[in-house]
Amino acid sequence: MLKMISISLSYSCIKNPRCYFCFLKDNIDGDHYYLGREHFSNLKGFDKNTVICYEYNGYNIKDVLHCYHENEKTMTTMPLAVSKVMCGAVHKHGVNAIALSYDKEKCSSPAEWLFKAKMIKDAGMKVSCNYLLIDEEKEVEPEIIKFADQLNLLSYKPSGRLRNPELIDLRIQMYKNFLPVAVDSCIGVQLGLIDRCKAGEDFIHIMPDGLTTDCCFKYRCFLYDKYYKKGK
Repeated sequence: MLKMISISLSYSCIKNPRCYFCFLKDNIDGDHYYLGREHFSNLKGFDKNTVICYEYNGYNIKDVLHCYHENEKTMTTMPLAVSKVMCGAVHKHGVNAIALSYDKEKCSSPAEWLFKAKMIKDAGMKVSCNYLLIDEEKEVEPEIIKFADQLNLLSYKPSGRLRNPELIDLRIQMYKNFLPVAVDSCIGVQLGLIDRCKAGEDFIHIMPDGLTTDCCFKYRCFLYDKYYKKGK
């Protein structure tokens, strides 16, 4: 059964220039079928336990406000897109947690992250830190660890390959002393936490035009090539 459906709300982004690793600016390869966002509950494997996660780049917030499914709803976004009005609106319409990006492309400083994270908590939602492993040697600042409800470690795309998995494993054990830690599928496989990539099984992605994909990066990720091109 699907654990999560990620929905990109718009191909447009308020960040200019875009992050150099942005997948929305690229054409997604592979087979797709059309699926309007309002009909995603018909997806195979979707049930009341599937989490709906919105990816918000500053546009089409109305799609969150018009979703009436009773499933757990979360959001991932960047500090630039967070405002008091946005936080109040999405919380009123069922979003109970926001994962706030913290990397050198989307956040200028810990202070910026903390300022917007407090705005999210003041609106009544939990806030987690999405930490992209661009600089694997860099630790997450203690003030963010102290304030966040959870830390989400994300592999650096498009390849997804860790340069120093042993270091990341040690960091995870350290962070767990302070808060819950989650890792994406790419990291999970490389650290031996799961046996293989489960894109398309545990999670899928719905793009702004309604197309669905199991993985935004597909064959650009070395794990996707290993588990899908050669068979699971």
